[in-house]
Amino acid sequence: MKKVIVLILVAVAGVLVFQKIAKGRAGSSGHSPEQQIIRSFDDRIDAAGRQIAQASRSSSLSGLDTSSGVESALRDLERLESEIQALKGKTTSEEIRLECDRLMKKVEATKR
Repeated sequence: MKKVIVLILVAVAGVLVFQKIAKGRAGSSGHSPEQQIIRSFDDRIDAAGRQIAQASRSSSLSGLDTSSGVESALRDLERLESEIQALKGKTTSEEIRLECDRLMKKVEATKR
């Protein structure tokens, strides 16, 4: 039980650090707001992938049920899918649409 709690705390800390880093990068770069959003989506997909991998490692090492960590990451990925689709629907930039397509493929690969 302790390991599951530690895993959840590490995942939450990782998300908070990620948000702080992403916020700092977004304010200092010369990219358009849409490009900053794409970068943020990319980072969030990576974070969810790390969370799934960590839960899998913890499960195989300790034998504990870490399905809640995986479920949380999968819910994050589902939210990201809808956010990516919304961005793709409202953008006029072909470059951003291509990036959205790339991100959707990355989300699908991360879910597997």
